[in-house]
Amino acid sequence: NDIDIEYNPNFRVYFITQLNNPHFLPDICIRVTLINFTITQNGLEHQLLSLVVLNEEPHLEYERKVLLETMAQDLKSLRDFEDRTLEMLTTSEQHLLDRHDLIDNLTRSKITSDEIANRYHENESNERQINLARQCYVSLAKRGSLLYFLINHLSRLNIMYQFSLTWFQRTFHSCILDHDSTRRMSMTNLSNELDPLQRLTRQRRSSSLLSSLISSPRQSISEELTREQIPINLTRTRHNTKSFVSTITPQQRAATLRLMVDRLTYTIYQLVSWSLFA
Repeated sequence: NDIDIEYNPNFRVYFITQLNNPHFLPDICIRVTLINFTITQNGLEHQLLSLVVLNEEPHLEYERKVLLETMAQDLKSLRDFEDRTLEMLTTSEQHLLDRHDLIDNLTRSKITSDEIANRYHENESNERQINLARQCYVSLAKRGSLLYFLINHLSRLNIMYQFSLTWFQRTFHSCILDHDSTRRMSMTNLSNELDPLQRLTRQRRSSSLLSSLISSPRQSISEELTREQIPINLTRTRHNTKSFVSTITPQQRAATLRLMVDRLTYTIYQLVSWSLFA
């Protein structure tokens, strides 16, 4: 109105809501600064992918981390050289040819920038190779991200159906860790033990939900896994991960990954069902 109110220019007010990805009117958005901490499906997929790769092939994730840090440091060094050069050009009161320090800095900047550019292109090539090796675990990360957002929508049915992201990440991680203990088992026995369709058939044969799952056009992996055997003498640790990864065949890796996807799906289904109907 027409009333003047004194205020401190350093005054800040913060409003926090527990609403999941809330929507506000445009007139509110233009008056405030909105910060949305809600994770997206793609963002969660990238987090879960890093978690899987860190557990399955830690050397791969370590190389990727070092590579990203090196690339970021190179870009920062390049920007520092550019800023220093621009500052010397703008603050110089003498003729540029009389500034020997400026000429030396330009020469060093040119040499350093060429080295950084070559190293950056080489790192980009290495990053593409690492990302290509990580792609075999994308299906597990996609399934995990999809499951989280599915159970996250249960709150629309009832406000009490709340499952935190921390709980889901912990459950996802435990499924991966539990799978390590089954590496030495026969793939056939592991399939019979962990295949959700077989376990649900035994436990929920009369369930209509089970009927819809069984009738879906999904080929059982049991027959495919009967021919695949994980070497019994292999125990995977942080020190021999590379030897383990190089020893198993692509078929065994694909079968193991499908088994991990089924384990995760069944575990989440079992825990959520128990929480809702127990």
